[in-house]
Amino acid sequence: MENKLSGIFESLKDKDLFRNTLTILNNTAAWDLTGKRDESRCLIIDLWRLYNAEDIA
Repeated sequence: MENKLSGIFESLKDKDLFRNTLTILNNTAAWDLTGKRDESRCLIIDLWRLYNAEDIA
C-alpha cells in the first residue's frame, strides 16, 4: 500500500501514523490525523473505491 500513497495521503507512509490514526467514519476507512473526530479534517477513502479495489493478500 505504501507505494500507492501520494498527495494528501503521503503522511500515511509512516506505518505508526497509518495504524494509530485509522478509524471508521461514514462506514469507510478514514485517518483521523488530529484525534478530534472532525470529519472535515480526516483523510477518507471513498466507500465504493474500497469496495471495488482488488484484494491484497
